[in-house]
Amino acid sequence: MTEPLGERWKRVEDLFHRAFDLDSEEIERFLQAECAGDEPLKAEVSGLLKGVGPAEDFFGSLGAQLFAGGDDDGGRASNALHETFDPVVGTKIKHYEISRLLGEGGMGQVYQGLDTILQRGVALKFLPDFAPDSEPYKRFMLEARATAALDHENVCIIHEVSETDDGRPFLVMALYEGETLRSKLRDGALSIEKALSYAIQSCSGLAAAHGAGIIHRDVKPGNLFITRDDTVKVLDFGLAKLPDITLTGTRRAMGTLTYISPEQMSGERVDPRTDVWSIGVVLYEMLTGEKPFGANKIAGVINAIMRADPLPPRMLSDSIPEELDAVVMSTLEKDRERRPESILALKAQLLQCK
Repeated sequence: MTEPLGERWKRVEDLFHRAFDLDSEEIERFLQAECAGDEPLKAEVSGLLKGVGPAEDFFGSLGAQLFAGGDDDGGRASNALHETFDPVVGTKIKHYEISRLLGEGGMGQVYQGLDTILQRGVALKFLPDFAPDSEPYKRFMLEARATAALDHENVCIIHEVSETDDGRPFLVMALYEGETLRSKLRDGALSIEKALSYAIQSCSGLAAAHGAGIIHRDVKPGNLFITRDDTVKVLDFGLAKLPDITLTGTRRAMGTLTYISPEQMSGERVDPRTDVWSIGVVLYEMLTGEKPFGANKIAGVINAIMRADPLPPRMLSDSIPEELDAVVMSTLEKDRERRPESILALKAQLLQCK
């Protein structure tokens, strides 16, 4: 009996989200085990992962390839993409002139363009030709609504939500120069001053979202963009839970595995303290160069998030002040009632550590 298309897509998407935080060897082992006897399924998931890298969810993350002067990997990917003719490049959609492809994956393409009315550079993110009632389409539109509703220095600006003449939706976003935090962390830990600055700015952006009733749910280094003047821009509210709206089943954990909270992992109700947890994980990584729950296998990461206490950051770097160490550890409490009560409360604690 042929598997219904909707169910097939859910399987592909589930495997994609579970695999994208693994390195290439781990991905191969994971897919061999999960897709045993179903080579077409393995090929579909591999195809989605190809080009976006094992740690980046293209659909869920605008990431470095979205912006001018981004990550080194984004530049190499862009150069490779230019070797193939793209019929969109050089065309005009609405009043946007498309100049080059910045990145692509199984969930769509991102192009650099020019707004010919306002004469400014923009990034245009296009969704593939999915049915309007499909989950990817709905999540894309939620991303648009969530981001467009926010007006804050530390949140990526979305200028417009539009459609091509043939009905394909796209977002028009600000084009920044800089790199993702993920790129900055490739060389290891940051200075305490930088880590605090980036964490505090991230809290400010997330506080604006929380004030509008929006929980990000996918805070990670790939979704924190650092501009050339060291301003943090929180990217991608594509996995956000808007008021009274949810697209995912109660038992499906969304977000990147390494950074999601225990309540996300177990499919419980999500509240703003889930973003407090994720900022804590990111801050831990900025301070130490290590992930607090960095096991080698998926099962190990899940077990660590649900049951294990991470090493205090000071055990990895004794230059970290005790007060800051305590704040980081408080964000990683399994019981959310023991974490800082809000992202603003966390920001206040971090400001006291400066």
